[in-house]
Amino acid sequence: EEAGAANEAALARQTRRTKTEKVTRSGEDLHTETVVDDDEETRETVDGVSLFPHPFDGDKRPSHSARTLVASVLRSLFPLAIKETREWTASKRNAGARLLGTTLLYAREKAHFSPFLPSIIHALIDAVTDDDKDTAARVLVAARALGHYARDPERSWIPLLVDAVAGDATGTPTDVKRAASLVIAAAAIRATPPARLTASACRLLADALASPNVLNRFDEGKENTNSAVRTQCLSAAANLVAVAGRSGALFFRDGDESTASAEHSKAASASLFRVLLQTRAAESTLGESHVSSDTNDVVGATSGAMSGGQNPFPPSEQSASASAMANLANARGFQRVDDLYLAHANDALFTARVEADSVWDTPNPSQRAFCAFFLDAPISVFAYGTVADDCLAVFRSAGEQNRDPRLRAAMLQTMDAAFEEPPPGNDGVFLRENRGGALIGGVDTRAVTILESVVLESLVWRAGATAAAARYAAVVCLGTMLRRSLFFSAQTSGDASAKKLLVSQRALLAVLRKTHSGLLPGVFSAMEEDYYAETRKAACYALDGVLATAGCDLGDEKRRATYPEILKRMDDSRDDVRVAAARCARRFFLNACPVDWDETNCVYFLKPLAVHMDDPNELVRNAVLDAFLAAAEKKPAVVIEALTPTKETHRFREHVERALEAANAKLSDERRA
Repeated sequence: EEAGAANEAALARQTRRTKTEKVTRSGEDLHTETVVDDDEETRETVDGVSLFPHPFDGDKRPSHSARTLVASVLRSLFPLAIKETREWTASKRNAGARLLGTTLLYAREKAHFSPFLPSIIHALIDAVTDDDKDTAARVLVAARALGHYARDPERSWIPLLVDAVAGDATGTPTDVKRAASLVIAAAAIRATPPARLTASACRLLADALASPNVLNRFDEGKENTNSAVRTQCLSAAANLVAVAGRSGALFFRDGDESTASAEHSKAASASLFRVLLQTRAAESTLGESHVSSDTNDVVGATSGAMSGGQNPFPPSEQSASASAMANLANARGFQRVDDLYLAHANDALFTARVEADSVWDTPNPSQRAFCAFFLDAPISVFAYGTVADDCLAVFRSAGEQNRDPRLRAAMLQTMDAAFEEPPPGNDGVFLRENRGGALIGGVDTRAVTILESVVLESLVWRAGATAAAARYAAVVCLGTMLRRSLFFSAQTSGDASAKKLLVSQRALLAVLRKTHSGLLPGVFSAMEEDYYAETRKAACYALDGVLATAGCDLGDEKRRATYPEILKRMDDSRDDVRVAAARCARRFFLNACPVDWDETNCVYFLKPLAVHMDDPNELVRNAVLDAFLAAAEKKPAVVIEALTPTKETHRFREHVERALEAANAKLSDERRA
């Protein structure tokens, strides 16, 4: 029977008038034909996999007479199949899905001229969510048949599915219904012959996927989030990119933008880029934690206080959306994904600037798309035109004090992620370029903008847990920005060019020396945070970076204001905070204390600090000892004065003796000199 059917099909193909035009695009033979009847089709496989199950797979096709017979009764078959897909019993729904798919495979293009086409699409959307897996699978077969046999999809199923996917002001579907619409769209797109996907059709589909009604469902911060929408939107976008890549619908050369086709291609590419950015923003990987060679403290990824927020760290390098982004670059004719980001940089940042001023009330899909671009784009993009300044303008707008603290915290986490980096190697060389450093680009005014308009705005104390979360994000970001100064103070070798600070001393001092500067007061306030103990620890780490970067140029006035705040944290209830405060004391003497500093203030600092050399926690005692060893290099006489009385009172005298030994050795060296 199968051989007879094949012979009948071959005879029918020989007797029909068919004109086939071969078109070569992107190195692949694509076939477009003008067919009087609808038996000859383009490929019925995608990537070597048949679109349809047995007996419609491979070269097995319904005979012409069988299709003619089915076409004559479509008016009765379609209503019956649609009705059965909505029955109460699972067996009847399965039979309805089977009948609908089989009818579409026999009807082919005639289904697209049927008045039942809207009802068919709505039935597919409703049925694809069926609990029975076989029923849902048969619905997908029907959706693929719908997409595969449409001669002009732009005038048949595309407008109907665009309405179902994007929704409208009067009847926006639920998340489940929208996700189901995306499933049907993905299946229909996958089966569409490349030659029939024009640039204008590609734009219609891409704009629907990038519509606010779809992208707003990506929002991780709302209770009504449905991750299925994001997953199925990515599937539909990936299928559209794949088919458009084979058809050339997204390809255009520079200088062709004036043509209508090129305009559609460019707009479709922009919409798909936005969709993929949204999905990239939702797949962020955990930031890495690193151990400082200078402090032996774990630094890096923000933690604890912001639990439940979206992860700000760069998207994964290996994922479905990363693969789709690479395919989109290929479809545009680019050799690298970096070129795709450069091509869309201006449009993406213009949109972000406009929406940051108008619609960014809280963390939202548009904001996350910008953050994904900022963290995922090639670092070289910041040297391109006004990209760096445009990015800073977005951060400055979103970082104002009157903006929602959740938005400010999200943007600060993103900025913090940009400055994240592993510590340098043993030779003091950083192995990769820092994204935050590339953003600053050696321009001190940009560093000042970040410190004043992004970090400092959120350091100002305000009541409430969300404001406290923003303070935590701000102080963590400040510590990350200044981290290199901690590494460099411990390094004695390595290439000098690798030791450039991300935030220069000149930029930091420009902020600190401004009249009524709030940077140090903001850090001091964070060191007394009540909401999150982690904020106090992070503030100590930030102060460590401020002291290391500013050095002795900090000034006597700010030195006098700093050491009492360090002593306050030495009385903290948490051991790890006391250790961090002791490291600030060490940094104070190591980097920010000149040899001729006022001895009275030095005594006021060291005598109360000496009490903590007898702390029950060994880590605290060791950290305080390190601070006294650093002080012994600058003020040995004061160290001796502060520690001598403790020899009789402290339980752990070995720490006192080591510090006194170092101070006496320093005095001896000075006398000999």
